[in-house]
Amino acid sequence: VQTRLIKMDGKTINVSFYDTAGQEKYRSISLSLMRHADGILLMYDITKQSSFDNISQWMESIYENKGNNFPLILIGNKCDLEKKRIITIEQGEKLGEKYGIEFMETSNKEDYGNIDNMINKYQEYASRASKMVIACGDDPYTHTLNVNTQIFYYGINDDNDITARDVEYNENGTIFDVYVEDEFYGHFELPIYGKHMLLDTLAALSICHYERVDIKDVSRKLKEYKFLKEENINDNIVIKDSAKDEIEIKATIKGIKQKYPEKEVFIVNSNFEIDNAKTIKEKDIDKFSNSVILELEG
Repeated sequence: VQTRLIKMDGKTINVSFYDTAGQEKYRSISLSLMRHADGILLMYDITKQSSFDNISQWMESIYENKGNNFPLILIGNKCDLEKKRIITIEQGEKLGEKYGIEFMETSNKEDYGNIDNMINKYQEYASRASKMVIACGDDPYTHTLNVNTQIFYYGINDDNDITARDVEYNENGTIFDVYVEDEFYGHFELPIYGKHMLLDTLAALSICHYERVDIKDVSRKLKEYKFLKEENINDNIVIKDSAKDEIEIKATIKGIKQKYPEKEVFIVNSNFEIDNAKTIKEKDIDKFSNSVILELEG
């Protein structure tokens, strides 16, 4: 969760951005957050065809949950990687025209210089996001936020407004109790793996609680959550995932090790050295058995 204060029409408006990632494993959480959003930034990677192709699928979900008259901006990311570009500017413009939404390109590279342009584009919708800020309180930086509305913190630490307690990680997922301002909220046994997914789940539960969504509906939806796409091939469990950076890959590996603690994990064509996993070439997959093979897409 990232929060920005924006000056607009003489008023200071607080805007909270929830970065949910586009991978299938986060889809249930993304849909939960989408239902309570005031606007959506649809971002794809200009160096990755599958990322661009997934926009149409997300548009269908948005239409289903928010209707066809909802604030949207289409954004092509990583425009600093021009030599690796696969998706042209014209393709992005054409897709934006297809859905009748504004299109732009940007880069999240530090100091690239136009990230504020994206924020400015969002200003016309910002006045709708005025209820509250929900932030991960386990990150000490979030406690330095200076906003004009109430902040609710979620996390594993006991000093948060919404906390996960008695957390147990096992091969079937994660078991935990949720407390809201020290009052018991509910018991959950969910197919989620790793601390990062627990925090994502707490973010979704926080919104559902403050929006008065019935806990039974929340629990049912979260139990439908799918961790990763898995296939059994030649005695191996093959997982395809679109994790892009080292931090994201490490989090995925931790989740895999939680679900398959006895199996060795191999990563196909990774550019990073990851603890608890060995990097191999695609041509060498057949040399291994009874292992977990993580294939990074894109």
